Amino acid sequence: MKMEKSSYTCSACGKNFSTSISNAGYPGGKDCESINCPWCITENGTIITSGIITSYREEKGGGDSR
Repeated sequence: MKMEKSSYTCSACGKNFSTSISNAGYPGGKDCESINCPWCITENGTIITSGIITSYREEKGGGDSR
């Protein structure tokens, strides 16, 4: 199983988050998937993939995790 990771800064709340795209190896079936901020759920772009996008909060400098 292949996994890709990327880092983002949310366009709405300004907090940092990362995503991973896990690919189960299914041929075809690519679709436009949203990249959502795990802090405020705002869409921060899309990507064409046949994998599953998971967003993770990045807490740096002891910021508020709520």
